[in-house]
Amino acid sequence: MKLKLIFLFLFSQINVFSQNLTLDEFLSLRSKKFDYIENYLTKKGWEFLNIENKHVDDELYIKQVNFAFKKSIYSDKAESFFSYSIMPLGTNMISMQVNTKEKYLNFMTRIQALGYKVEESTTDNGVYFRTYKRPSSAKTTITVEIRSEKGQYDFSPTSTSYEFSAYDIDLMSGGDN
Repeated sequence: MKLKLIFLFLFSQINVFSQNLTLDEFLSLRSKKFDYIENYLTKKGWEFLNIENKHVDDELYIKQVNFAFKKSIYSDKAESFFSYSIMPLGTNMISMQVNTKEKYLNFMTRIQALGYKVEESTTDNGVYFRTYKRPSSAKTTITVEIRSEKGQYDFSPTSTSYEFSAYDIDLMSGGDN
């Protein structure tokens, strides 16, 4: 019995320190340097995954650092994924994939409460894209991608993921601001 209580206590302590991000926390990381982001996410229980160089063309590439929250030890599935991308002009873009409708709805409610409005909405290859901007601050752009994928077999469930990205549009286009 004592062993069960000790295990329960330790397990509950781990969960207390392991936290997913709110939209406000996510957006605040957009302007931070990598060292700060890595330290912040690690303290909240996120796991470093890898660093990738994604080539856009022969001369241009994006460095992307990836983290996972509550990643399965048996597969590549996780509750959330976070990516920090360093763009060619030295700007940051952050992305966070959430895999629950509840987290998606929490983020969407907060986006609307912050005054962001849909600027563009499109679909491409089964992915639904929306771009949000806040009229009072045209600088920050949030994009949302929703995709559903059917499992390999007829009896496999369909899984839906939601990806949020944030960046400063004037910096992405090479503007002077």
